[in-house]
Amino acid sequence: MFKEQIDLKDPRVLFVLSQPPAEEFLVNLFSKQLKNLSIKQIQPKILDKLELKNIKPFIWSRKVFLADRFVLNYQSCENNLELNFCKFLDKADDVKKFIKIP
Repeated sequence: MFKEQIDLKDPRVLFVLSQPPAEEFLVNLFSKQLKNLSIKQIQPKILDKLELKNIKPFIWSRKVFLADRFVLNYQSCENNLELNFCKFLDKADDVKKFIKIP
């Protein structure tokens, strides 16, 4: 961004850095670098089968939905979107059973 060493306490430098093009440049630069440090690219694995009997019980203090077509007793819901989606699946004519897998 700068071709020579700068003093970050210099008001002129702070003014330049506060301008929208400089802010956008820095945000994009930092985002790209942080992404490279924090996100690991992996290939998804396709499971041949998932045995539902191996699902362990867990404590849940958020929203739950008691659905007629849900495989287990209650469906844990992270937010209203998931809750509404469960309601939709429970009423859909072409859905026999559903489950949210971890």
